[in-house]
Amino acid sequence: VRVENVARHYQVDRETAERRIIRTESERRAFVRKYFNADIDDPLNYDLVLNTEILDVETAVRTVRGVLGM
Repeated sequence: VRVENVARHYQVDRETAERRIIRTESERRAFVRKYFNADIDDPLNYDLVLNTEILDVETAVRTVRGVLGM
């Protein structure tokens, strides 16, 4: 789903989208490790995780707003 979303958003082929995802994940992992000395994959670092393969954007927004009491 991520590859399809990235390919559509940036109007690139699947292979380019996959490379973009790998590069971005690597950069994010390095940033979190360097500045927070944390493991990006540790679920204890997150209060809420939304699966956008199952939820559309509107439902995800309503979920976040509900958690925040808005």
